[in-house]
Amino acid sequence: MERRASVRGLWVGALLGLGLALWLAFWALLGGWSGAAAQDAERATQLSIGSHHACALLASGDVVCWGDNDYGQLNVPEGEFSAVGAGQQHSCGLLTNREIVCWGYIRDDAQLEAPEGPFRSVTVGGRHTCALRTTGALACWGANEHGQSDAPRGQFSAVSAGGDHNCALRSNGQIVCWGLAGLDRTDAPSGVFRAVSAGGAHSCALRSNGAAECWGANWGDQTEPPEGAFTALEIGYGHSCGLRAGGAAECWGWNPVGQINPPSGTFSALSLGGDVSCGLRSSGLIACWGANRVGGIGAPEGAFRTISGGVRHSCGLRDNGAVECWGDNGLGQSKAPEGAFRAVSAAKDQSCGLRSNGQAVCWGKAWAGEDDPPSGVFSAISAGGGHTCALRSGGQAGQAVCWGADWAGQDDPPDGVFRALSAGDAHNCGLRSDRTVACWGENRHGRSVAPEGAFSAVSAGLRHSCGLQSDRTAVCWGGNRYGQMNAPEGAFSAVSAGGRHSCGVRTDGTLECWGYEAAGQPPAGRWSEVSAGGDHACARNAAGAVECWLTFNGALDLPEQLRAPAPEPPAVSPPPAGESGADQGATGATIQARVRARLTEDGRIEFAARRVGGEDVLPRNRYLSTSVVNGRVTPQEGIAHGRWLRSSPIDLGGGYRVRVMARVAADGRIEFGFYVDGIDAAVGDYNDGSAEPRFLPRGRYFPPTTSHNRWLSSSEVAIPPSP
Repeated sequence: MERRASVRGLWVGALLGLGLALWLAFWALLGGWSGAAAQDAERATQLSIGSHHACALLASGDVVCWGDNDYGQLNVPEGEFSAVGAGQQHSCGLLTNREIVCWGYIRDDAQLEAPEGPFRSVTVGGRHTCALRTTGALACWGANEHGQSDAPRGQFSAVSAGGDHNCALRSNGQIVCWGLAGLDRTDAPSGVFRAVSAGGAHSCALRSNGAAECWGANWGDQTEPPEGAFTALEIGYGHSCGLRAGGAAECWGWNPVGQINPPSGTFSALSLGGDVSCGLRSSGLIACWGANRVGGIGAPEGAFRTISGGVRHSCGLRDNGAVECWGDNGLGQSKAPEGAFRAVSAAKDQSCGLRSNGQAVCWGKAWAGEDDPPSGVFSAISAGGGHTCALRSGGQAGQAVCWGADWAGQDDPPDGVFRALSAGDAHNCGLRSDRTVACWGENRHGRSVAPEGAFSAVSAGLRHSCGLQSDRTAVCWGGNRYGQMNAPEGAFSAVSAGGRHSCGVRTDGTLECWGYEAAGQPPAGRWSEVSAGGDHACARNAAGAVECWLTFNGALDLPEQLRAPAPEPPAVSPPPAGESGADQGATGATIQARVRARLTEDGRIEFAARRVGGEDVLPRNRYLSTSVVNGRVTPQEGIAHGRWLRSSPIDLGGGYRVRVMARVAADGRIEFGFYVDGIDAAVGDYNDGSAEPRFLPRGRYFPPTTSHNRWLSSSEVAIPPSP
């Protein structure tokens, strides 16, 4: 298993640091390097976060990569490096001889190999790469369906590659952008700038005075930077971060998983991914916050009849036929429709189910028509990567039908009658009436070539498949980069193939998983069902209770020796003798606090307040009643859009008392802030200039499509002491 790779190098935007500490100490005892020199050699000097992997440059010149290695993006080639970058499924590095080498995969018809140099810098985008030549000219290569690899001519001082677009700084300080032009992502402002950074669908730049200016997609306020000067900017998919002059990080934009809530302390560099942010400490260690779109592990309480693990979300069927989903809901895949169902299947960006009358229905985001099932009545359904399959009932009972993406023939099932079927990422497998297995679709690594013999169950995963043979032993076939094919010996009652792992329920009810990092830490106990998702797995016991656990954490899976310790929470001084905390706090010092909010089962928004370093404090009156239709929020009857409502008082301790303010904005978003009784309205850095003492955090909007019971946080805001 090649999960991390190490090679000589030295770069310009990666991540990592220290490592091999025990070995180095032993080497020092033998008369090798001194402990201090070894530490200096192994500290990180640069970091780069990709889609599901990351790379870092150490002071020693080694490059270290970690996370997803499905396409070999961690397999750093030999050589001396001076720069490295991580993209979607590939990485590139600048050698000390100023040539560039890339590894991983873009796609079959796109160029991975870099042109001849010499080059000054390299930047890696989604599925393309750009570099600045020593002459000041640009070169780009790789995917080019949006013109992102058609570099403009001229003299440049810097270039930044985004998802499907790029921006570069001309030698006169002007910015030019090219590639995918939707959402105004290539409409750079005029003027003179000193730095530029391109992200997923937006970009930001620093003017000569350090002020940030952003353009492009703005669904989460990611193009609305705070005032003041920055020394550096980094852009992610829907959020942005910058470094202040003292090294503190400040972020803004979309915040479903806390990616704009950096820890305290100072950083020397930042790097952002889709929903994860990382910073490089002066010690050479790395601190990360947010998530890597990993979801589906916070299973709700109560009994389920069956469960299904998707890529980053999960769904379950309650005893009353209701479907409930949890985890990633960025595209609505966890927002199940109402009504009674008899089957459910979670995939990547969508979920599908069979209603009690046997009709199929899907929800979430469809890219190739996989949400448009054919008419008719079905007995089983399984949602895959970009397609869906089902078994007909009635007069055509057992016949398989598939719809959606068909680039590898995954929508062309063989003739015959099937007892069960399972849809994978781009292939499917079915259990025939004679108990043999037939697979179809993508066949790279042999994932669609099932072994002979009789089976009782079959499961198709990302790039491999597993089945239970008639003697109850598990067997897997297909890709085996992480050992997901190496089923252990013994008898099983159930088996499930996931992303980079597989799991099974033994006949004694215990769980066993194999593959990536031995598939996390399965819970102890006795279980009846298991479902392996893309980044997680879930199990259900005889009572219907569900427990899920993480199996893959992508770019957040930092090597232990490079992981910065979490900062200590700020100390809260006790009140002076004879005084209560409620009477203290007239020092004038501010504290940092966040609004916390979640969507409850009954559709209300519940909110709380949290002092940084403290716990959630729930006010007595803390609910906002709304309704959500097509992603747009409407306030309760009698409450107008834009009208602020206040909670009852919240005592945060030390003389700091606030109320949470909430309203449904005119554009249908839910907005939060703090209100402090009895102070002048002009107090506070983040006051909105109203006649009320409002304190509004930068990231303060609640997404209406979030999953139930998941607490989300605003960004920090300074709160003054109560009078």
